[in-house]
Amino acid sequence: MEPTEYRPSKVSTVLAVVFGGLVGLVCLLVFVSVFGVLDEVVVDPLLVVLFAALYGACAGFSLAGCVLLLQRKPTGVRVSSIGSVLALVIVLAELVVNSLPEYASSTGPANSQRLGILLLFGTLALVQARRKDTRHWVGLDA
Repeated sequence: MEPTEYRPSKVSTVLAVVFGGLVGLVCLLVFVSVFGVLDEVVVDPLLVVLFAALYGACAGFSLAGCVLLLQRKPTGVRVSSIGSVLALVIVLAELVVNSLPEYASSTGPANSQRLGILLLFGTLALVQARRKDTRHWVGLDA
């Protein structure tokens, strides 16, 4: 049998854009919703600002990474990866805060679903953005 020639595929790039866009949109929705409840914050305001900054940064990096990947810019892989890692950091930080007794009442089904979505889509976006086909598509492994 003859060795087959490597043929790059766009599928991993498309999946990286889709999953990164979903992570960015979820984080953007949470970031915007923080400003609606900022007046009636009953928990620590510093903690709310910290999570708002994390969600805002994750949304910014994820959506910017999607745009850069669509434009075939090599920095899109790195920016999309940063957004995905921030999504995973948000999940870990929320789990740590929700394990504290004074913040245990903030855990609900919607919070658990949001964290599950961020964990799933963040991991998938990170894996797809770091694949060889995506790197080849943007010109890193040409």
